Amino acid sequence: MKQPVYYVAGGQEIQPGQKVGANVTWKNKTLSTLAPKFRLDIKRSGWASTWQEGSWTTSPAAAAGGQATVSLESIPIPGDWGEGTTVSVQIVVLGIEGAVWSQADAFTVKVVPDLEIVSVNLYVKG
Repeated sequence: MKQPVYYVAGGQEIQPGQKVGANVTWKNKTLSTLAPKFRLDIKRSGWASTWQEGSWTTSPAAAAGGQATVSLESIPIPGDWGEGTTVSVQIVVLGIEGAVWSQADAFTVKVVPDLEIVSVNLYVKG
């Protein structure tokens, strides 16, 4: 029997049980060393769906004005998400309300007071 295939925005294929991974490079905009906690959440397409939260991951520290990269992963893609489902991704920083980065049909980058998202590279893990 053929496994259902799901799609991450941007056209990447993902299967049930696999995770979405992301390498996030960020810039410290404060005057002191910063090591924030990040989380990668996923959501299936549809207006009534809710975000499925990943685990918090502490980033390596970045000195004032410096950059760091943190690797994140989502929960496994649930088996009850139907074939052809589009998966949206958002990145959350502990202590900052709302997503600091998200991808649905287009990229959206939100600049926040203490840090700036420099780049996000999504990939399928597992």
